[in-house]
Amino acid sequence: MSSPGSPIMVSLPGQDVSCRFTILTAITLAYNRYDYKMNTLQTIAKKVRDHYLQRFSEEYINQEKLINHLRQGTKSGQWQWRLETDYNLAVGQQWIGSKDIKYGKPDQAYKMYRHDLVIFRNNKLAKTFMCWPVHACEEDEFIEEDIPSFEPFQGQINQMELEIHPFPWFYCNIIFYPNAEAIKGIMDMWFYQWFFRKSKPDPFLKVIHRLDGPYQEPDGSESYLVDFGTAPPEAFTDFLHQTCRSKVKRILIH
Repeated sequence: MSSPGSPIMVSLPGQDVSCRFTILTAITLAYNRYDYKMNTLQTIAKKVRDHYLQRFSEEYINQEKLINHLRQGTKSGQWQWRLETDYNLAVGQQWIGSKDIKYGKPDQAYKMYRHDLVIFRNNKLAKTFMCWPVHACEEDEFIEEDIPSFEPFQGQINQMELEIHPFPWFYCNIIFYPNAEAIKGIMDMWFYQWFFRKSKPDPFLKVIHRLDGPYQEPDGSESYLVDFGTAPPEAFTDFLHQTCRSKVKRILIH
C-alpha cells in the first residue's frame, strides 16, 4: 500500500503524456506538502519532549543522589535501595512489573499507567514520583505549568484539520471532532505499540506513560489525555499519521 500522497502514475485511455505528467506533478506536490507538514510536527514534538526530558533528567539525578545518601546511611545487609525509571505500572491498584505485563483487552488500556520514577526498598515499593514541571514565584503564591513555547500550528493533513497549541508533554489534551468514534480502535493499537518497552532503559524506556479517555466534551466532541512519558517524538507524529487517515474531521491539541 502506498503512503499518503505518494506519487502514482495514472493512465487513462486517450490520455497524452503531458496530461499524465500534470497528474504526477500534482500528486508529487501533494506528497511534498504532506512531508513538509510532518517534518514541522516532528520539530514541535522534539522541542516539547526535550523540554520535559531535561526537567525529568534533572529530577532523576536528584533522586539518584537521594538513593546514594540512603545507601550510605544504611547498615550492610539491612536495606537495599534502588531507583527505577518508568519501570512499573499499575492496573487499578495492583502493581505489576514490566516483565509481567500481559496484553489485555482494549478497555484495560486506560487503567494502566507508568510512574516516572519509583524508589524500591528491599524490592518493595517505597515511593512513586511523577515529574510535573512548574514555575513558582518565591512566595509560592502563583504556580503555572512549565510549558515550552512555539508558534501554534494550524493546517490540513489529508482531509483532517489540525490545530496545535503549546502543550505539556506529560499532559497532552487531544480533542476529536465531531467525536472519537472513528479512531478508538486506532488509539488502542497506537497505545499498545508505544506503551510496551522494546529496549533496555538508558536510563529511560522511551515509552508512553498513560492514556485516558475518551471523555465526552460539552460540545459533543471527545477527548483523550496522553502522558507521552519518555516516548520519542516519533510517537507523536505516528499518532497523527494514523489518525489523519481516519474519518475524524478535526483535531485540537493543547
